[in-house]
Amino acid sequence: MPRPVSIENGLAFLVCMFLERGDVELFLKQFVGFKRSDSPECRATIESYCNYRIKLPKPVISSETDIDGLALDMLNDLSKCPKELFEILSSEQQNEFRVILDSDESEGGDNIDDGNDEIFMRRYQDRFAYFALKYCDEKKVFKDIRFQIDLGKYYFKIYDKITADGRQNQRSIDKQLKTFGRLSEVKQKVKEQWGEKIQSPADRAKGSQEPYKNAATPHYHLVGNQIALVISGDKDLPVLGESGRDSKLANPDAWLSVYDLPVIIFHWIKKGFGQTEDLIRTYVEKQRAACNTLLQGQELSGDLVEYVPRSLLHNGRRDKNQQQYRREKTAADNRR
Repeated sequence: MPRPVSIENGLAFLVCMFLERGDVELFLKQFVGFKRSDSPECRATIESYCNYRIKLPKPVISSETDIDGLALDMLNDLSKCPKELFEILSSEQQNEFRVILDSDESEGGDNIDDGNDEIFMRRYQDRFAYFALKYCDEKKVFKDIRFQIDLGKYYFKIYDKITADGRQNQRSIDKQLKTFGRLSEVKQKVKEQWGEKIQSPADRAKGSQEPYKNAATPHYHLVGNQIALVISGDKDLPVLGESGRDSKLANPDAWLSVYDLPVIIFHWIKKGFGQTEDLIRTYVEKQRAACNTLLQGQELSGDLVEYVPRSLLHNGRRDKNQQQYRREKTAADNRR
């Protein structure tokens, strides 16, 4: 007497729970009713048998050191096609960046074709600035130059307030904290010095008015396309006091455009980071001297002219020598 179809299908379902996806489909092809997969109905039947299948851990390339992890991150980013280029490629060329995913990998992913579990390796933003800054920090290429790090917010005053409709709401006053240092070292300092004061809203007791630092991860503080820097080494973390005035922030010595980072990397390749740091330090110190000279109403010496910002020439002094400064500045820029 042949076994009922329901029992046979039930046994097949049980076996599929211990097979990987590719093996599930090959196994089901041996039974009547599972051979076709060219329609949504047939595909849905196969998917239902795959739903509770075994999901074995996949090998992942990882690194315990920040510098090796940065290298892997760079390689992963280089494997993606820039969005602007991807949009003008032919279908055949776009297929070079198509990756077939297992359904458990594709859950929640963006740009995935649900029918084929596909994802296109596209790069949506330029991460060169992050990679360049992180490389400089991890390799410790600069002796004294440090970039600005965003530490998150410090909520130093928390109080209850009665609104116009009679409800009591909790309000807070916060301050954005920043410092200068190497990113990985700053993260370690934050963990050691602020560990007890770092909290997330979900971890706080209801109604608590104790000051706290939010659980933001330190990251490079980019303002538009610029990042602040100092030429005097690491700075201490701000003090978490009773008011915002207690948390004094270090002032930057200069602002660096992210568009200058490729130039800095190229200069390092040609000259070495020692000379690159000396060049940046000299430029900052000379420009500061030139600005101070103008603010004091004194005449500029010959070598300081080329370090005067154009914005200062246009918006600052307007005496009879301004045109001369502009001409000398333009000539100096042309020589460079």
